[in-house]
Order: sequence, then structure tokens, then C-alpha cells
Amino acid sequence: MLLCESHYDVPSVGAPPPAPGARARQIRDGLRALGTAPNPATDRTQVRFSLDRTAEVTVEVFDVLGRLVQTIDGGAQVAGERAITVDTAGLSTGAYIYRVRLDDGAAVTGRMMVVR
Repeated sequence: MLLCESHYDVPSVGAPPPAPGARARQIRDGLRALGTAPNPATDRTQVRFSLDRTAEVTVEVFDVLGRLVQTIDGGAQVAGERAITVDTAGLSTGAYIYRVRLDDGAAVTGRMMVVR
């Protein structure tokens, strides 16, 4: 079974669609998703990302139906490669989408798997 990291936008309920070029803006805003490890996860995984400045970070986890299943307040993170631990012990086996969001609205997304 081949699992690959995929980055795409997760629409929020009631949110307008992303503007054209939003992905380029996210990269230009200095936020980049670096994947999760381990992936697939059992009890926990680390969502890895890179920042070019200090920012307040939130990680949100969505199921494949787009429902928010977990929110992690990562607090202030300084520039550089960072990781926030996500507790997956309470999640069912399956695919999930994570979103790393900064206090200025910049966000990147990726996919992770949970197995038992």
C-alpha cells in the first residue's frame, strides 16, 4: 500500500471559496507544510511545517466529510521548521485532512492516515 502526502484546500462550512492564487500566496506568506510523521499514525503524529517568522499557530484536523474533529492550539511558534503533536488515539481508522493556520490567516493543508 502506497501512502503519499497530498496538499489541498479544505473548505470550511460557510466559508467562501479560496481566491485564485491562494496557494501561491500561502507560500509567499512564509508557511509551508512538511508533512506528518509517522504517517500512517496509530496513537499520535507530528504535523511538521516551516515558518519564516514568529506566528500564533493552530492545527485543525478534519474527517473526509469535512467535519472538524480536533483543534490544537500550537501557541506562538518562532521561525524555522516546527512540529505540533496531534493525538490520534481517539480517531477512527481512516484518512484525515489537517490544516495549519496562522493568526494572519495564512494556511496550508495536508493528508494523514490513522490505522489501528
